[in-house]
Amino acid sequence: MRKPEQRFYDWLVEGHALPGHVVRVENSAGAGQGDVNLCYEGNELWLELKCGDPKKLTELLRPSQKAWHQLRCRQGGRVLVLVRHRDEVTIFRANFSKDVDNRYLHLFSTSERAVIRALITRELNGEVSWATTSTT
Repeated sequence: MRKPEQRFYDWLVEGHALPGHVVRVENSAGAGQGDVNLCYEGNELWLELKCGDPKKLTELLRPSQKAWHQLRCRQGGRVLVLVRHRDEVTIFRANFSKDVDNRYLHLFSTSERAVIRALITRELNGEVSWATTSTT
């Protein structure tokens, strides 16, 4: 039986919600590493997939995942955390700049795969000026 995060990945792929070259990483590579790597038009992005209540994001993430997000972001990498709860997906951006620690910015919530694809494409293209609604 497939785990909830695996089924979430299948749902994203089947609905063409992920643009570009998509690689699902089975985490034998290292503790905390993201679940999915995307490359689109020369831009790279990591996704962490979670299932559960997005209001409990920090509880859904393991300490090794938070540490990996922090290291990746501090080197200029980009990480989005997608949390599926019932029929809705909430997207957070890991934000570990040197002056801010342990923060995830809530970007958007939707049930539409086309909207998820558009938001991920915007993130990949560096269009990072969209408004955030809350901070976790």
